[in-house]
Amino acid sequence: MTTRNSNGTSTTSSWQQTATTHQKQQAIDLQHAYMQIPVEESSRDFLTIITHKGLYRYTKMTEGIASGPGDFQRKIEQCLSGIDGVIPYLDNIFVTGETDEIHLKTLYMVFQRLEQSGFHVNINKCDFFKEKLDLLGFVINKEGLHKSETKVKAMTNAPVPRNKKQLESFIGLITYYARFLPNRAEKLQPLYKCAKAETFKWTVECQKAVDWVKMELISPRVLAHYDPKEDLVLSCDASTYGLGAILAHRYKDGTEKPIAYASKVIPEKELNRAIIDKEASAIVFGFKKFYNYIYGTTTLTLRTDHKPLVFIFGPKQEIPLTVASRLQRWAYFLSRFTYTIEYVTSQENRNCDALSRLPINDSIQIFDNEFTMINYVSEALDTLNAKKIAKETKKDKLLSNVIKYISGTWPAVSEMNEDENKFYAKRDELNVEKECLLWGYRIVVPEAVKPSVLSELHASHFGVVKMKMLARNYVWWPNIDKDIENVATACKVCVQERKKPPNVPLTPWPYPDKCWSRIHTDFLGPVHGHMFMVVMDAYSKWPEVIDMNKCTTAERVIEEFKKIIVRYGLPKHVVTDNGTQFTSNEFREFCKANGIKQSFTAPHHPATNGAAENFVGTFKDKVNKIMQGGKSLEYAVNLFLFDYRSIEHCTTGRSPAFMMFKREIRTRFELMKPSVIDDVEKQQRAQIISRRGNRNVEFQTGDMVMVEDFGVRSKKRVVGTIEEKVSPVTFRVKVAPDKLWKRHVDQIIRYTPTVVDNDKGTAVPASESRVKLRRSERTSKGGEL
Repeated sequence: MTTRNSNGTSTTSSWQQTATTHQKQQAIDLQHAYMQIPVEESSRDFLTIITHKGLYRYTKMTEGIASGPGDFQRKIEQCLSGIDGVIPYLDNIFVTGETDEIHLKTLYMVFQRLEQSGFHVNINKCDFFKEKLDLLGFVINKEGLHKSETKVKAMTNAPVPRNKKQLESFIGLITYYARFLPNRAEKLQPLYKCAKAETFKWTVECQKAVDWVKMELISPRVLAHYDPKEDLVLSCDASTYGLGAILAHRYKDGTEKPIAYASKVIPEKELNRAIIDKEASAIVFGFKKFYNYIYGTTTLTLRTDHKPLVFIFGPKQEIPLTVASRLQRWAYFLSRFTYTIEYVTSQENRNCDALSRLPINDSIQIFDNEFTMINYVSEALDTLNAKKIAKETKKDKLLSNVIKYISGTWPAVSEMNEDENKFYAKRDELNVEKECLLWGYRIVVPEAVKPSVLSELHASHFGVVKMKMLARNYVWWPNIDKDIENVATACKVCVQERKKPPNVPLTPWPYPDKCWSRIHTDFLGPVHGHMFMVVMDAYSKWPEVIDMNKCTTAERVIEEFKKIIVRYGLPKHVVTDNGTQFTSNEFREFCKANGIKQSFTAPHHPATNGAAENFVGTFKDKVNKIMQGGKSLEYAVNLFLFDYRSIEHCTTGRSPAFMMFKREIRTRFELMKPSVIDDVEKQQRAQIISRRGNRNVEFQTGDMVMVEDFGVRSKKRVVGTIEEKVSPVTFRVKVAPDKLWKRHVDQIIRYTPTVVDNDKGTAVPASESRVKLRRSERTSKGGEL
């Protein structure tokens, strides 16, 4: 560790040299230390992140930046330079002093510097006036520098092997570090005999051998001191009930020496998690346990014997979309570190395997405070929901077995039936949330619920392709594609109403550059006694269907077009057929007045207007099929439009809703999908409706105005004269010789009529005429002109 003296040069500071005279130590922790360093405006674009609300830039330095630790260390050293007895180490500051008076003075200077520099301290993580400090595997007290018990606690407190499997793992650990253990053959003879015996029998000699090995593994011959100049290796492993991690140095000659051991008993409520979750949690445990050693280093190698985690946690790999959200969060946590990941076989990782099978209790939290994935919806809804899926999953024998395999160990392929083998290939991507089985983010549907799901997928009688597109966003089960195809081909309504495909390819219109640039319109019907006008956006494929109620005149068409234009704006180009409504002078003038180019299809060739014409055929087909199921016309039209707008279009590759509004609309299938929010608010706060006016007007007595008349058969406003100001916003207005009305200023409008000027014969404001009249009255009374 280094600190800066008063002239800014770097000097080596040794705690061991002064510990004999120092009585107390302080450890000060900075709160979100990196986030207290602002980032230059020119560099913020490089820190852009994607969120559910759009793109955001960090304005402060965030974790995960390669140059962050070094830059922060330099800034904190500059902040505290010149103060004796202070050593900053990243976000931790260590303070000591020869006497209590010097100690307090130094502590005051440190806090004064931090305040001046704008740093904030996390008081809950600070240690004041401690007899000793545990730092990077060392204990510092007044006697000097000692080896920390925390780095070897996992080894010294490891329980005695209770079965042959645990003993074999322990012998594997011994073998891994055999070169550092002298006379091991003689000392470990009892353990080898116990491992080879048919029945496991623990003897006094076995216990002595284990005690000897533990002392050797924590001795200087095996255990190395941390050196920031050497490469680091973090080995992690998990068993069914424990986690293990070993931090070691890899030297230039290829040898490895452990720096610290760590292990943790998996909490009982987490024992049913899948093995991939346990292996991943062992890695997270190792990073959290040895955080101070590995944060900021660029020479760390992460070693695991679970190959899927190489692709999930690999720093150069993209996180697979089908990975459980828990693993995605852990991958995000690991992204703040710089490391390379290395896959090794279980045999090569045997040093860490022993710790996972002989774990101790550790306070570091790994599984706690996990997000809850399932959000139960009301049973009253007449649709599928997560609660019903979970209930049926329990009853399903196949899915119950799969959940049991995920929580424990998968049997051999030869021992599983054909249906279970189909899940085996996806075993690393399966997870369980609130008793529901998920493949990534898709619900694995139980057998009893499949008919209902297929019925919902085919509710609008869409074809196989669109049904599969919809299913891929929400559900999965083995052979789902085949089941969807069978439903489509077995639907009597679909088979009866199937139309003949086109014989020749079409010449497409040029694809527009944005929404609502070119629209296609056409009439369809009569459909059950109703005529509909279809308006289709060529860019987004967003359809509008207007019930014309048998009235298709040009005036009605223009009226409906005005309503659509109010919602979406003026299009540049409209394509129509040669109907009299569109060829009329009224419609032509309407398009011309609004700057809309109009094109007509070739006579008797509706394919020219293919965008609208194809939709017309789809609309008739699906609406008729829905109505054959006993639904009303209005219900059928609304259901068809809702599903058509929310399902991916084969031309654009996105749904019309997304293309139109840059967001997906919420569908009934969202209720089946587990939510990341555990408690949904049942009531929303009422919004305060405020109104701000910007009208600033002042009336004087005698001003002519118009005021609102609230009589039943009266005119909207009548003329009056301001008689009296009652309040800043209220006036009495004389509207007749015997009528005075009280009105608010919002109900009064200034009124200035014109009259004929007899002198000039021109129209002048009434106020000016009144001035002349008053002058003439004064003249007639002998007044001065």
